[in-house]
Amino acid sequence: MRTYFYTIDRRGRVLHDGTEITDERFLHIFYRLMATNETGENAEYPFVSPCGKEMNYARAEDTAVVFRSLSEGQLFYAPELSVPFRPETLRFSQDGVLYHEAPVGGLGRLDAALALELGKAIVPWGPYFAYEPGSRATIIEPVEPDDRYRVIRPRFDNTCFGCGEAHPFGPALSFLFHTADNSVHTWFTPDVRMQGGTGWMHGGFIALLLDEVMGKTLSANNMGGAPTARLEVNFRRPAHIGVRMELIGKLEEHGGRKYTLVGELREAEGEKYLLADGRGLFVRPKVRLSVA
Repeated sequence: MRTYFYTIDRRGRVLHDGTEITDERFLHIFYRLMATNETGENAEYPFVSPCGKEMNYARAEDTAVVFRSLSEGQLFYAPELSVPFRPETLRFSQDGVLYHEAPVGGLGRLDAALALELGKAIVPWGPYFAYEPGSRATIIEPVEPDDRYRVIRPRFDNTCFGCGEAHPFGPALSFLFHTADNSVHTWFTPDVRMQGGTGWMHGGFIALLLDEVMGKTLSANNMGGAPTARLEVNFRRPAHIGVRMELIGKLEEHGGRKYTLVGELREAEGEKYLLADGRGLFVRPKVRLSVA
C-alpha cells in the first residue's frame, strides 16, 4: 500500500509537495472516496481517500470541500461532484467567510468568487444575514452558535400567512428570539403585495404582522396555543413599501390563561422611526390547541 499526503488550500486546490494536482480524473476519484480519517494513523491528516493500492491522506487549511460554482441548483466542488444548494444550511464566520453544508467535514467553504455572486442576494438581518433572492428570506446563522439568540424558521408544512413556508403568497418570515429579554424580532422589506390604496403599507397587513410577532413571542417563550382575543393597533407614521423594517414583540404580563403582549413596527435603518405599535390579549383555551 502506497501512502501519499495532500493539502487542500482555502481556494480548494489540492497540493502534493507544493504542486497543484489538476488531473480531473484523479480529483473526481479523490473527492468521491474521501472520508474522515479513522485509520488510527497520521492523525494530523483528518481526511483519507483510499484508492486501490493507494492511501491518500489529506488535511485542509480551512475545509476539505471548497465549493467553486453554482449551476442549476447544484454546488460543485470537484469535476462532476456536487450537492444540492440548500440556502438554509449557509453559515458565516466572524471574518466574513461563507460556508455551506458539505458531504465531508460538515461544512464546505465557498470560493471567494462564488461567495461574491451569492452576496448580491445577501442582506443584513439583525446581527445575522439573510439570503433573499426574491420575496422570501433564508436566515444565515454564524458558524459558532451564539447563545444570546435563537432563530425560529418557518415550518415547511405550516400554512400561516405570516410565518408558514407552505403558504403560497405569504412572506414566510423567520424570527430571532433574544434570550436576554425574551423578545422576538424580525427584519423584512414589504413589497407591493402589502400595498394599500395610498401607496403605503396597508393597515391590515401592519395589524397582521404585529399580531404575528406577538404570537411568535408566546411560542418562543413556550406559551403557545393562545389565539388572539383582542388586538389594538396605533398607526404612527406611513410605512413605505420597499423600506427595510423591523418587527419587535415582547411579553408584557400573563396570568392564568391570559397573556398580554406588545409589538412595534419600526424602520430598520436611519432614524428607525416608530411606524406602528400595538397591544394584544391572547387567551389559551381550556382545550389545548396545536400550534405552529
